[in-house]
Amino acid sequence: MHIESSPPSAPLTPVLYVQRDETGRWVVRREGEPHARRFTDRKAAARFARETGEAAGGYRLFLELADGRLLCEMLNVAH
Repeated sequence: MHIESSPPSAPLTPVLYVQRDETGRWVVRREGEPHARRFTDRKAAARFARETGEAAGGYRLFLELADGRLLCEMLNVAH
């Protein structure tokens, strides 16, 4: 008897983006999802993105700075 098994898949770490949209509002977008959440300020958007990532056990966050540069932030929560 032959049983095929695949290795256990690791949970996917969400990749999140906090960037300005064309109207100047801040949006949080999760890679692979078509919709985004909009916020009036970057601080609120970043807080939402971090909380979303922490709830998933870790994240990669690309955060647009006021001057347009991107900052990459990563978190891995050990369980």
